[in-house]
Amino acid sequence: MENDLIALCKYGKPRIAKMPDGWMCSVDMHVAAKGTSFEVKSDFNCITPSAAVEQVMQRIEDTLKMYGVCDLKALT
Repeated sequence: MENDLIALCKYGKPRIAKMPDGWMCSVDMHVAAKGTSFEVKSDFNCITPSAAVEQVMQRIEDTLKMYGVCDLKALT
């Protein structure tokens, strides 16, 4: 999981937290447009910290593909 959290740093500021019903992860994304913010969150009830991180990674990938950023390695 440590490597996954470090990998999320290329997209922004990752966080992981224990919630009452499980784990959650979020990333404040790097955004180039002035006055714009973008955050990606997992569900608040993930069974493990790793599951929360994996869910955020998938959501980031899905969102970037939706906006036409197909080569995720280009962001690094």
